[in-house]
Amino acid sequence: MADGGDGDPAQLTATGGIGGWFTGGEGNQTGGVAGLFFGGDAFLEEGGSAGIWSSGGFGGTGNNLVQGPAALFFGYVEITGELTASSKSFKIDHPLDPANKFLVHSSVESDERLTVYSGNVTTDAQGEARVQLPEWFEVLNTDFRYHLTVIGQFAQAIVSNKIADNQFGIRTDKPNVEVSWQVTGVRQDAYAKANPLNVERQKDARERGHYMDPRLHDAPENRSVSWARYPGVMKTIEDARARKLAAARRGLRNTRES
Repeated sequence: MADGGDGDPAQLTATGGIGGWFTGGEGNQTGGVAGLFFGGDAFLEEGGSAGIWSSGGFGGTGNNLVQGPAALFFGYVEITGELTASSKSFKIDHPLDPANKFLVHSSVESDERLTVYSGNVTTDAQGEARVQLPEWFEVLNTDFRYHLTVIGQFAQAIVSNKIADNQFGIRTDKPNVEVSWQVTGVRQDAYAKANPLNVERQKDARERGHYMDPRLHDAPENRSVSWARYPGVMKTIEDARARKLAAARRGLRNTRES
């Protein structure tokens, strides 16, 4: 265990120290990995422990505590396996006011591993159009769904030919009609086949009666799934958090008295 030193509570701009610093070694072809973490095996439980446990620190006073991020990554992140989250979104500087605002969008979610493709095409003098899709389209996807929207005039549009050889046809009852199209597929690649999406999952024996976020169910913090899975770790974090908050309050009290 490594603890970063505390900043002086009397200094409003004080910053706490870094708990640990890891740097991978340099190499001619590939640099060294900064750290390797392996969760402990469980011989009598229903699952091993997490390789990395991360919890953001708290700021504020009293009941107005705000938790910082559990992790920050500068650069792209690769994950081999499943990524789960209560909410997935992007956050960028607001295009209309980048200095003062953020723009946040949620991702589109489904009970299927969907892929979505879209574009615009204009039919010819005979009211025909072909939409060319990538050469890997039918290898990656199956179970296609189509959506067509006519733009700029009243006309009818149909899918005249379903997807074959990575293309499909559109026909309109008038010539030279602009059509906005969308095709949705379901992944059928090797990973998707080997790891079918299990939408409804039973909680294991440890997790039953516990929640991802107990506050949303009027339950105490120790009814979280994290407490069920890692009670020792959670108790350590809780005790450390209480000690740090108590020390910070003592420091602020001493500053006011002096």
